[in-house]
Amino acid sequence: MKKNVRVIENKVTISKYLFEFRNLVSIEQMDMLLDHHYSLNSLKAMTKDWNLFVEFCKSKSVLAIPASSAAVRLFLEKEANQRKYATIRRYALTIGLIHRVTSQQDVIQTPIIQTTLTNIRTTKYGDAKQTEAFEITHLNRLNALLPKQPTLIELRNIAIYNIMFECALKRSELKHLKHADIEIQDERYYVFIGQDRYALSAQCSEYLRMWLLHQNGLSEYLFNAVDKHGYISDQPLDDSSIFRILKGASEKLNLDVAFSGQSLRVGAVKAMADDGLNAREIQIFGRWLSPVMPYQYIANKAQAEAGKLQFIRLRHFKY
Repeated sequence: MKKNVRVIENKVTISKYLFEFRNLVSIEQMDMLLDHHYSLNSLKAMTKDWNLFVEFCKSKSVLAIPASSAAVRLFLEKEANQRKYATIRRYALTIGLIHRVTSQQDVIQTPIIQTTLTNIRTTKYGDAKQTEAFEITHLNRLNALLPKQPTLIELRNIAIYNIMFECALKRSELKHLKHADIEIQDERYYVFIGQDRYALSAQCSEYLRMWLLHQNGLSEYLFNAVDKHGYISDQPLDDSSIFRILKGASEKLNLDVAFSGQSLRVGAVKAMADDGLNAREIQIFGRWLSPVMPYQYIANKAQAEAGKLQFIRLRHFKY
Protein backbone atom coordinates (compact mmCIF):
# COMPACT_ATOMS: atom_id res chain seq x y z
CA MET A 1 0.00 0.00 0.00
CA LYS A 2 1.27 3.45 -0.90
CA LYS A 3 2.24 5.57 2.13
CA ASN A 4 2.71 9.31 2.42
CA VAL A 5 6.24 9.13 3.77
CA ARG A 6 7.98 12.43 4.42
CA VAL A 7 10.78 13.53 2.11
CA ILE A 8 13.99 14.39 3.95
CA GLU A 9 15.14 17.93 3.22
CA ASN A 10 17.90 18.49 5.77
CA LYS A 11 21.20 18.18 3.89
CA VAL A 12 23.08 16.71 6.83
CA THR A 13 20.43 14.03 7.35
CA ILE A 14 20.34 13.29 3.62
CA SER A 15 24.13 12.80 3.55
CA LYS A 16 23.90 10.48 6.55
CA TYR A 17 21.31 8.25 4.89
CA LEU A 18 23.07 8.27 1.53
CA PHE A 19 26.21 6.99 3.24
CA GLU A 20 24.26 4.30 5.12
CA PHE A 21 22.21 3.09 2.17
CA ARG A 22 25.19 2.66 -0.12
CA ASN A 23 25.87 -0.38 2.04
CA LEU A 24 23.80 -3.24 3.41
CA VAL A 25 21.21 -2.00 5.88
CA SER A 26 19.17 -3.48 8.72
CA ILE A 27 15.42 -3.53 9.15
CA GLU A 28 15.84 -0.93 11.90
CA GLN A 29 17.67 1.42 9.53
CA MET A 30 14.96 0.99 6.91
CA ASP A 31 12.30 1.70 9.53
CA MET A 32 14.06 4.92 10.59
CA LEU A 33 14.43 6.12 7.00
CA LEU A 34 10.75 5.50 6.26
CA ASP A 35 9.64 7.22 9.47
CA HIS A 36 7.95 4.10 10.93
CA HIS A 37 5.21 4.13 8.28
CA TYR A 38 5.44 0.46 7.24
CA SER A 39 4.61 -2.87 8.85
CA LEU A 40 7.34 -5.28 9.90
CA ASN A 41 6.64 -7.60 6.96
CA SER A 42 6.90 -4.71 4.49
CA LEU A 43 10.13 -3.53 6.10
CA LYS A 44 11.61 -7.03 5.88
CA ALA A 45 10.75 -7.25 2.18
CA MET A 46 12.09 -3.78 1.35
CA THR A 47 15.29 -4.37 3.32
CA LYS A 48 15.88 -7.63 1.48
CA ASP A 49 15.17 -5.99 -1.89
CA TRP A 50 17.42 -3.01 -1.21
CA ASN A 51 20.32 -5.13 0.03
CA LEU A 52 20.08 -7.26 -3.10
CA PHE A 53 20.38 -4.09 -5.19
CA VAL A 54 23.31 -2.86 -3.06
CA GLU A 55 25.16 -6.15 -3.56
CA PHE A 56 24.63 -5.88 -7.32
CA CYS A 57 25.93 -2.30 -7.38
CA LYS A 58 28.99 -3.24 -5.35
CA SER A 59 29.73 -6.05 -7.79
CA LYS A 60 29.70 -3.45 -10.59
CA SER A 61 31.61 -0.84 -8.53
CA VAL A 62 28.80 1.73 -8.83
CA LEU A 63 26.72 3.63 -6.28
CA ALA A 64 23.38 2.22 -5.18
CA ILE A 65 22.19 5.74 -4.34
CA PRO A 66 21.96 7.96 -6.24
CA ALA A 67 21.76 5.14 -8.77
CA SER A 68 22.22 5.56 -12.49
CA SER A 69 19.55 4.43 -14.94
CA ALA A 70 22.07 2.01 -16.43
CA ALA A 71 22.73 0.33 -13.08
CA VAL A 72 19.04 -0.07 -12.31
CA ARG A 73 18.31 -1.36 -15.81
CA LEU A 74 21.05 -3.99 -15.61
CA PHE A 75 19.89 -5.05 -12.16
CA LEU A 76 16.25 -5.45 -13.19
CA GLU A 77 17.15 -7.30 -16.39
CA LYS A 78 19.44 -9.65 -14.48
CA GLU A 79 16.79 -10.46 -11.87
CA ALA A 80 14.12 -10.86 -14.56
CA ASN A 81 15.97 -13.96 -15.78
CA GLN A 82 14.95 -15.81 -12.63
CA ARG A 83 12.06 -13.91 -11.04
CA LYS A 84 8.45 -13.08 -11.86
CA TYR A 85 7.35 -9.64 -12.99
CA ALA A 86 5.60 -8.93 -9.67
CA THR A 87 8.95 -9.33 -7.90
CA ILE A 88 10.75 -7.12 -10.42
CA ARG A 89 8.10 -4.44 -9.98
CA ARG A 90 8.51 -4.66 -6.20
CA TYR A 91 12.27 -4.14 -6.58
CA ALA A 92 11.57 -1.05 -8.67
CA LEU A 93 9.11 0.28 -6.09
CA THR A 94 11.67 -0.09 -3.31
CA ILE A 95 14.48 1.55 -5.27
CA GLY A 96 12.24 4.43 -6.30
CA LEU A 97 10.89 4.96 -2.78
CA ILE A 98 14.33 5.18 -1.16
CA HIS A 99 15.50 7.63 -3.80
CA ARG A 100 12.46 9.86 -3.30
CA VAL A 101 12.64 9.86 0.49
CA THR A 102 16.29 10.96 0.39
CA SER A 103 15.48 13.76 -2.11
CA GLN A 104 17.23 12.01 -4.99
CA GLN A 105 15.90 11.80 -8.54
CA ASP A 106 13.43 8.92 -8.81
CA VAL A 107 15.41 6.87 -11.28
CA ILE A 108 12.47 4.51 -11.77
CA GLN A 109 10.52 7.26 -13.53
CA THR A 110 13.18 7.81 -16.19
CA PRO A 111 12.23 6.73 -19.73
CA ILE A 112 14.89 4.02 -19.88
CA ILE A 113 13.60 2.28 -16.74
CA GLN A 114 9.97 2.66 -17.76
CA THR A 115 10.81 1.04 -21.09
CA THR A 116 12.74 -1.71 -19.30
CA LEU A 117 9.78 -2.46 -17.03
CA THR A 118 7.42 -2.50 -19.99
CA ASN A 119 9.66 -4.95 -21.85
CA ILE A 120 9.96 -7.21 -18.82
CA ARG A 121 6.24 -7.10 -18.23
CA THR A 122 5.51 -8.02 -21.83
CA THR A 123 8.05 -10.84 -21.77
CA LYS A 124 6.77 -12.17 -18.47
CA TYR A 125 3.09 -11.91 -19.42
CA GLY A 126 1.33 -15.22 -18.88
CA ASP A 127 4.12 -16.76 -16.80
CA ALA A 128 1.95 -16.83 -13.68
CA LYS A 129 -0.07 -19.92 -12.90
CA GLN A 130 -3.54 -19.73 -14.36
CA THR A 131 -6.22 -19.16 -11.74
CA GLU A 132 -8.47 -22.15 -11.14
CA ALA A 133 -11.94 -21.26 -12.38
CA PHE A 134 -14.97 -21.58 -10.14
CA GLU A 135 -17.47 -22.44 -12.86
CA ILE A 136 -21.24 -22.54 -13.05
CA THR A 137 -21.17 -26.32 -12.64
CA HIS A 138 -19.35 -25.89 -9.32
CA LEU A 139 -21.91 -23.35 -8.18
CA ASN A 140 -24.83 -25.58 -9.15
CA ARG A 141 -23.32 -28.52 -7.26
CA LEU A 142 -22.80 -26.42 -4.14
CA ASN A 143 -26.38 -25.17 -4.32
CA ALA A 144 -27.61 -28.75 -4.64
CA LEU A 145 -25.50 -29.85 -1.65
CA LEU A 146 -26.94 -27.20 0.68
CA PRO A 147 -28.85 -28.95 3.51
CA LYS A 148 -32.52 -28.17 4.02
CA GLN A 149 -31.61 -26.74 7.40
CA PRO A 150 -28.19 -25.15 6.81
CA THR A 151 -26.01 -23.79 9.57
CA LEU A 152 -25.31 -20.06 9.68
CA ILE A 153 -21.88 -20.63 8.16
CA GLU A 154 -23.30 -22.76 5.35
CA LEU A 155 -25.97 -20.16 4.66
CA ARG A 156 -23.49 -17.29 4.60
CA ASN A 157 -21.07 -19.19 2.39
CA ILE A 158 -23.64 -20.22 -0.21
CA ALA A 159 -24.85 -16.61 -0.41
CA ILE A 160 -21.24 -15.49 -0.91
CA TYR A 161 -20.54 -18.05 -3.65
CA ASN A 162 -23.63 -17.00 -5.56
CA ILE A 163 -23.25 -13.25 -5.22
CA MET A 164 -19.54 -13.32 -6.08
CA PHE A 165 -20.25 -15.39 -9.18
CA GLU A 166 -23.27 -13.43 -10.37
CA CYS A 167 -21.58 -10.04 -9.88
CA ALA A 168 -18.01 -11.13 -10.76
CA LEU A 169 -16.93 -9.70 -7.42
CA LYS A 170 -13.36 -9.10 -6.38
CA ARG A 171 -12.43 -10.18 -2.89
CA SER A 172 -12.01 -6.54 -1.84
CA GLU A 173 -15.47 -5.69 -3.21
CA LEU A 174 -17.03 -8.53 -1.24
CA LYS A 175 -15.40 -7.34 1.98
CA HIS A 176 -16.72 -3.82 1.64
CA LEU A 177 -20.30 -4.61 0.59
CA LYS A 178 -22.78 -2.95 2.96
CA HIS A 179 -26.53 -3.04 3.48
CA ALA A 180 -26.63 0.36 1.80
CA ASP A 181 -25.43 -1.34 -1.40
CA ILE A 182 -28.52 -3.56 -1.55
CA GLU A 183 -31.85 -2.67 -3.12
CA ILE A 184 -34.98 -4.84 -3.01
CA GLN A 185 -37.77 -4.67 -5.57
CA ASP A 186 -40.57 -7.23 -5.73
CA GLU A 187 -38.54 -9.74 -3.68
CA ARG A 188 -35.67 -9.38 -6.17
CA TYR A 189 -32.32 -8.21 -4.81
CA TYR A 190 -30.01 -5.78 -6.59
CA VAL A 191 -26.40 -5.00 -5.72
CA PHE A 192 -24.69 -1.68 -6.31
CA ILE A 193 -20.93 -1.77 -6.89
CA GLY A 194 -19.88 1.82 -7.32
CA GLN A 195 -22.29 3.20 -9.92
CA ASP A 196 -23.05 -0.23 -11.39
CA ARG A 197 -26.29 -2.06 -10.56
CA TYR A 198 -26.46 -5.87 -10.69
CA ALA A 199 -29.67 -7.91 -10.58
CA LEU A 200 -29.38 -11.13 -8.60
CA SER A 201 -31.11 -14.33 -9.65
CA ALA A 202 -34.12 -15.53 -7.69
CA GLN A 203 -32.02 -18.24 -6.06
CA CYS A 204 -29.21 -15.88 -5.08
CA SER A 205 -31.78 -13.37 -3.80
CA GLU A 206 -33.31 -16.07 -1.61
CA TYR A 207 -29.95 -17.10 -0.14
CA LEU A 208 -29.13 -13.48 0.59
CA ARG A 209 -32.56 -12.88 2.14
CA MET A 210 -32.14 -15.89 4.44
CA TRP A 211 -28.67 -14.78 5.53
CA LEU A 212 -29.79 -11.22 6.22
CA LEU A 213 -32.74 -12.54 8.22
CA HIS A 214 -30.29 -14.22 10.61
CA GLN A 215 -27.86 -11.31 10.56
CA ASN A 216 -30.73 -9.06 11.62
CA GLY A 217 -28.91 -5.79 11.00
CA LEU A 218 -26.14 -6.54 13.51
CA SER A 219 -23.62 -4.87 11.23
CA GLU A 220 -23.53 -2.34 8.43
CA TYR A 221 -21.54 -4.88 6.42
CA LEU A 222 -23.31 -7.45 4.31
CA PHE A 223 -21.17 -10.42 5.34
CA ASN A 224 -19.45 -11.11 8.64
CA ALA A 225 -17.46 -13.76 10.41
CA VAL A 226 -19.36 -16.47 12.28
CA ASP A 227 -17.65 -18.26 15.17
CA LYS A 228 -17.97 -21.94 16.00
CA HIS A 229 -20.78 -21.18 18.45
CA GLY A 230 -22.86 -19.50 15.75
CA TYR A 231 -22.31 -15.93 16.90
CA ILE A 232 -22.13 -13.34 14.12
CA SER A 233 -19.40 -10.71 14.40
CA ASP A 234 -20.18 -7.06 13.69
CA GLN A 235 -16.91 -6.73 11.77
CA PRO A 236 -16.52 -7.32 8.00
CA LEU A 237 -14.83 -10.44 6.67
CA ASP A 238 -11.06 -10.24 6.42
CA ASP A 239 -8.85 -11.75 3.72
CA SER A 240 -8.07 -14.90 5.70
CA SER A 241 -11.78 -15.55 6.30
CA ILE A 242 -12.57 -15.18 2.61
CA PHE A 243 -9.66 -17.49 1.77
CA ARG A 244 -11.08 -20.16 4.08
CA ILE A 245 -14.59 -19.72 2.66
CA LEU A 246 -13.35 -20.26 -0.90
CA LYS A 247 -11.11 -23.12 0.15
CA GLY A 248 -14.15 -24.64 1.81
CA ALA A 249 -15.91 -24.75 -1.56
CA SER A 250 -13.07 -26.84 -3.00
CA GLU A 251 -13.21 -29.21 -0.04
CA LYS A 252 -16.99 -29.55 -0.15
CA LEU A 253 -16.76 -30.54 -3.82
CA ASN A 254 -13.84 -32.92 -3.09
CA LEU A 255 -11.63 -31.13 -5.61
CA ASP A 256 -7.84 -31.28 -5.66
CA VAL A 257 -7.65 -27.63 -6.72
CA ALA A 258 -7.89 -24.67 -4.35
CA PHE A 259 -10.16 -21.81 -5.32
CA SER A 260 -8.79 -18.29 -4.81
CA GLY A 261 -10.25 -14.80 -4.66
CA GLN A 262 -10.09 -14.60 -8.47
CA SER A 263 -11.62 -18.01 -9.15
CA LEU A 264 -15.23 -16.81 -9.22
CA ARG A 265 -14.38 -13.91 -11.53
CA VAL A 266 -12.69 -16.33 -13.90
CA GLY A 267 -15.70 -18.63 -13.81
CA ALA A 268 -18.05 -15.69 -14.33
CA VAL A 269 -16.08 -14.62 -17.41
CA LYS A 270 -16.31 -18.10 -18.90
CA ALA A 271 -20.05 -18.25 -18.22
CA MET A 272 -20.59 -14.88 -19.89
CA ALA A 273 -18.49 -15.94 -22.88
CA ASP A 274 -20.56 -19.12 -23.17
CA ASP A 275 -23.68 -16.95 -23.15
CA GLY A 276 -22.35 -15.04 -26.15
CA LEU A 277 -21.08 -11.83 -24.53
CA ASN A 278 -18.07 -10.29 -26.25
CA ALA A 279 -14.89 -9.19 -24.47
CA ARG A 280 -15.96 -5.54 -24.28
CA GLU A 281 -19.28 -6.47 -22.65
CA ILE A 282 -17.52 -8.78 -20.21
CA GLN A 283 -14.98 -6.06 -19.43
CA ILE A 284 -17.74 -3.59 -18.55
CA PHE A 285 -19.68 -6.13 -16.47
CA GLY A 286 -16.58 -7.16 -14.52
CA ARG A 287 -15.29 -3.59 -14.09
CA TRP A 288 -11.91 -4.29 -15.70
CA LEU A 289 -9.84 -1.37 -17.00
CA SER A 290 -9.13 -3.21 -20.24
CA PRO A 291 -10.33 -6.39 -22.00
CA VAL A 292 -6.94 -8.06 -21.42
CA MET A 293 -7.98 -10.11 -18.38
CA PRO A 294 -11.27 -11.31 -19.90
CA TYR A 295 -9.34 -12.39 -22.99
CA GLN A 296 -6.88 -14.29 -20.82
CA TYR A 297 -9.61 -15.98 -18.79
CA ILE A 298 -11.36 -17.27 -21.91
CA ALA A 299 -8.00 -18.55 -23.19
CA ASN A 300 -7.75 -16.17 -26.15
CA LYS A 301 -4.00 -15.75 -25.81
CA ALA A 302 -3.40 -13.94 -29.09
CA GLN A 303 -6.02 -11.29 -28.31
CA ALA A 304 -4.73 -10.99 -24.75
CA GLU A 305 -1.19 -10.31 -25.95
CA ALA A 306 -2.41 -7.68 -28.39
CA GLY A 307 -4.60 -6.09 -25.75
CA LYS A 308 -1.79 -6.08 -23.22
CA LEU A 309 0.55 -4.27 -25.60
CA GLN A 310 -2.09 -1.67 -26.39
CA PHE A 311 -2.94 -1.17 -22.73
CA ILE A 312 0.72 -0.71 -21.79
CA ARG A 313 1.08 2.03 -24.38
CA LEU A 314 -1.85 3.90 -22.87
CA ARG A 315 -0.93 3.56 -19.24
CA HIS A 316 2.19 4.71 -17.35
CA PHE A 317 3.55 2.80 -14.38
CA LYS A 318 2.78 4.54 -11.10
CA TYR A 319 5.11 4.23 -8.15
